[in-house]
Formats: sequence, structure tokens, C-alpha cells
Amino acid sequence: MGRPEARASPYESGDRPVLEIRRHGGWWDQRDSLSSSPLSSSPLVVPNNSGAAGAYQEESMNKYLNHTPLGLAILASSIVIAQSPAQAAEEDSVWDPVIVSANRLPQTADEALSSVTVITQEDIAQRQYRSLVQALQNEAGISVATNGGVGKTSSLFLRGTESDHTLVLLDGIRVGSASLGTFAWQDMPVDLIDRIEIVRGPRSSLYGSDAIGGVIQIFTRKGHSEKTRITASVGAGNNQTREASMSLSGGAGGLYSRIGVNYEETEGENSCREDAGVLFGGCFTTEPDDDGYERLAAQLAVGYRFKPGNYVELQGLYSENENEFDGGFENESDGQQNQVSVTAALTPADIWSVRLVAGRSEDKIDSAKDGVFASRFNTLKDTVSWINGLVLGENVTLSLGSDYLREELTSSTEFTEEERETLAGFAQLGVQWGILSTELSGRYDDTDGQYGRWTGSFGAGLALSESTQLFTSVGNAYKVPSFNDLYFPGFGNPDLEPEESISTEIGLRHQLESWQFSVTGYRTEIEDLIAFDPVLFIPVNVDEARIKGVEFSVDYRDSDWVAGADLDWMQTENVKGNNAGNELPRRPQRKLSLYADRSFARWSIGGELLFVGKTYDDLANNRELGAWQTLALRASVDLTKNLVLKARVDNVFDKQYETASFYLEPDRSFLLSLHYDTGA
Repeated sequence: MGRPEARASPYESGDRPVLEIRRHGGWWDQRDSLSSSPLSSSPLVVPNNSGAAGAYQEESMNKYLNHTPLGLAILASSIVIAQSPAQAAEEDSVWDPVIVSANRLPQTADEALSSVTVITQEDIAQRQYRSLVQALQNEAGISVATNGGVGKTSSLFLRGTESDHTLVLLDGIRVGSASLGTFAWQDMPVDLIDRIEIVRGPRSSLYGSDAIGGVIQIFTRKGHSEKTRITASVGAGNNQTREASMSLSGGAGGLYSRIGVNYEETEGENSCREDAGVLFGGCFTTEPDDDGYERLAAQLAVGYRFKPGNYVELQGLYSENENEFDGGFENESDGQQNQVSVTAALTPADIWSVRLVAGRSEDKIDSAKDGVFASRFNTLKDTVSWINGLVLGENVTLSLGSDYLREELTSSTEFTEEERETLAGFAQLGVQWGILSTELSGRYDDTDGQYGRWTGSFGAGLALSESTQLFTSVGNAYKVPSFNDLYFPGFGNPDLEPEESISTEIGLRHQLESWQFSVTGYRTEIEDLIAFDPVLFIPVNVDEARIKGVEFSVDYRDSDWVAGADLDWMQTENVKGNNAGNELPRRPQRKLSLYADRSFARWSIGGELLFVGKTYDDLANNRELGAWQTLALRASVDLTKNLVLKARVDNVFDKQYETASFYLEPDRSFLLSLHYDTGA
């Protein structure tokens, strides 16, 4: 395959051209050119920083993990990543990091004072991921628990924090259920995704509530302005699984557009063990049947570029699904995940860029028991963001912005409160001193005058050499309780306090021509942690929890091979309260992910191996979830220039395991698919 070359083409998001790094299982493909505009309308991209570079001694890492937040804050004042955008644009290396979305302004990845990973459209295609959950669960710092097979409720834990401690954005707009406080990962069609950015660590100083563990931003596919492009695919697998998708994109002059449609259907498998009704766990009932899933989704993007850095874009996503599951009160649902947004970008002056984003996301679900209506929960989030990027000097940048969020709940269940509003303002100052640079940010959020919170963060880094960077950061974050947490009749707890945290991290990145290594250590302390107790069936405040861990990653590529590994070590602990000394549930202490792909003339074969250590399913640590391992294999062959045949087998050894008590993970499964692309 050889070394990728830089090539000029309009960026898919409808913005000015940017320098984008495409990661192919750890290898990077450089495209487009880097603009000097201080504010990019496009999302920011960076390679996988979650792994290791060089040799950190175990003794020194343990010493770091025992440092106090104050100690690391002092350390932070003397270390920074350093490389200017111009330097990054001039370098010719496949590992050159470029633009990231960690701070809501464009910056090269060498300037990112945090651990960030990007899963690109090419990654998704090469590894033949069948769901968003499947794509995320192999990444460093992420563990996933699912209530059964395809389409069933999935919970994501980023760096050991709770499932609602990760802020999820879709094309810049907040998404997820306002009642649950979580995002329906299982309902997002992976075929409509352009890329996924994972930013680890607290980001409340820029985004407000929810960003305790980090931010995951999903970007849907956009149109190309160069030529018309048609894609189509069909697939079939076991359990009467059928998949199909099609898209049309193109443009002329400054106008560009794309429309895409995706369909998936499966009869599924039994999602809950038959003994759940006897042993009182999981679904609390016995329903030995196949639990199917069906989803239809459509995505539209239309935009116009007036000139570089000045554009307007309309984007929308509609996704509806029918889901079957096991439950004593409900066992089927009809759901929708909808989102629409308008983005406008202007450059009033060479040193000033403005971006305005406004949109609405909806999460709707009607549930029933054997065809009889049981409940309805419809929630919406209206988001407005205004961001200003200013260049104050050769080495000084300033961002100023404000956010508005309105959440509303409509339900067949009567809540005492069904609407709330949040207004916030934030600022971030970046200063570079040669090879040293620092970042300081602060924000204030007010939610209906009830929850007012100041948050801040400080980051710094040091370029040890052209290929080695050391970075560190410290910041606090918070999470406002959801409507369900507070007000759900019989299951809510109106006495809950907002969760608050302080986190520190230190990391090292090292890049060579064919290799990339990185290692990151982190520590998070959370007060008034909200966790759902599956025995009491109510959310409770854990007085204090402590999480610490290390993430290690290595990626390699030559002309024939793409390979890599991610290793997580993590310790979680309830520090005070009735469960003091116990682990937080569903957070395994160990996880190892391995992947490799081998390319031939027309063929490609590969696979991924995932090892996950034991954990517990309850706060009391009475129900143990055993360690498990799964293997996935894949292959593809180019039938013609535009036609590719692909095959993937998951859980090759038919491993029986659970990530949530009593809920069965899928048995061995396969999918055979045919893909057509005029742009190939």
C-alpha cells in the first residue's frame, strides 16, 4: 500500500479544506491542507493517543497514581506538548497528528493536552463493524455492558465513570434521553457514520454537565463537491439477519449534499436467561424466545460554501426501530432517534472566526407488553452554541463562547418536573512558549437557578523531541441528575446531589515511521456518585469513589500489515458508605484488545481478539461477572474496481458470557455482504 500522499480535496463536512488524518487500524492517511483560520467548522481529528511510547517503569507509574491532584497540578505547570499548526502541516509523516476536537477550537494533536482517539469511516469499513457498540468496545478506556444481543440496551463506561458520565454529541448537538440521561448507542446506524472522536478526561470546563469521563462525538457522512458518488450494499447472516444501505452525494460550485438510507433486520436470539425469573435478576422473568430487532434510518446533509471559512450547513438524521426483549412489564418497543442542526461559520477578520450551531435532538420510545401499550417516554434537547476564536498574538489564542440547552420530557408517567433550561458561558486561553505551551479554561453553568457550577481545567505539555511528547492536565467536572434519577415515581430519588469530580492525567506519545506508542495514566475522584442499584432499583449517591488506571497502546503498519494492541489496567473503589472498599459494578480491571489485518493483491484478511477481566454486577459485589474472551475474523476481496465482497464472523469459538447479569451475549454469528462504490 505504501506511504499515503497528501491530496487536495474539499472536506466532507462542508467547511474549508483541513488537514485530516485517516487512521487505518493505526496507520494514517493524510489529506487536504491545513488552513490558518483560528476556528474550524469541521470536527477536529487526532490519532489514537491512548497507548504507550517508551518505557515507563512500573514503580514510577505507581508513584504517579498515588500523587494528589494538587501534586499533578504543580507538575502540569511545567510540561506541555509543542508543535505549531504550520509545523504539522509541513511535516511528511503518516503519524503526524493534526486537528482535534478536545477544546472546541482547531489545534494540532501535538497541542492536545489529553488522550484522544478517532475511529474513521475507513476503520469501520476495513474492520467491518456491524454496530457502534462493536466499534467502541475495542478502544482503550472503554468498557461496554449490554442487555442481550443486537439492538438491546447498551451502557458505555469511559475510564470507569458511570454510563451517563460521557457527553455524547452528534454533529455538534447534544443527543440522548433527557429522562435516562444516557444515549441509545445500539440505535445509531454505523453505516451512516463518517468518524467517531473519543476525548478522554473531564471536559465540563468547555461543555458543562455530563463530561466527567469524557466526550464522544459522532459525525455523520457529508457530501463531496467534486463529483457525484453512489454507494450501495446488501448483506445477510444467521438468525435471518438482513442489511441494506444506499447513498447519493455530490455537488457543484459551493453547493454540496448527501442523502443516505440504512436498513437492518434480525430475528435475534433469546436476550435473557430462562432462570432469571427464578433467581430474581436481569429481566426478572422467563421468556425463552428469540428477541428480534429492526431499524430504518435516513440521513441528509446540504451545505453551501461562500468562501473558505464561511459556510452554512443543514444536517438531519432520522432513525426508527422496533425492538423485542424480555421483561415482566414490557417486552417490546417502538423507538426513534432524530436530530437536526444548522451550522453557520464566518470569518469577520483574519484573527477572528465565529461559529453558530443550533439544533434539536429527540429520543422517543413507546413500550408494550405482548402488544398492549405500557409506557411512553419522549424527550427532546434544544441546543444553541456560539463560539468565537481569536488570535491575540503569534503564540496566544483565546476562545469565548456560550451554550444554551433546553430539555423537555413528555411521558405517560406523571413527573413532578418535565422541563429545565441551562445557560452557560466559557473561555479558554492558550499560550505557547517555544516548545512549551499551556491551556487554561473556565466555565459557569446555571440550570434553572437550582444547579450552578463553576468548572475549570489546566493543561500543559512538553515536546521532548520531534517524535516524543509529554502532556498532563487537571480539571473538575460535574453531572446534573437526570429526570429519571430525580423524579421517576417509585424509582427516583429527589434527594440526589449532582455528581462532582476532579481528574488528573499524564501521558507520553512517541511516533516513528511505522510505529506509534503511547501510555497514559489517570486518576479520578468523584463525590456523590450516582449509581443504579439493581437490587433496590433506585439511584443512590455513593459518598466518594476513586478510579485510577493506565492505558497503553501500540500501532504498526508496513506495506502489507496493519496491527495494534490496546491494554487497560484500572482500579475502581467506593471509598465511603455502605459499600466502602467494593469495586464499582461493570468496570473490569483488565482489558486487552488485539487486531491485525494482512493485505494481498485483491484480498484482505484480519481479525481482532478481545480479553476482558472479571467484574461485578452490583454495588455490594455479590454477583460476579466472569472474565471472557472473543475472537472475530474478517475477509474481503475486490471483485472489480467498484465491487467488494466481505465476510465477518463474530464470537468464532461460540463463547458463552455475560456483561450484565442474566443477559446473554450473542452466540457465534456471521455476515456476508456485497458493497458497491463509484468513488472507490
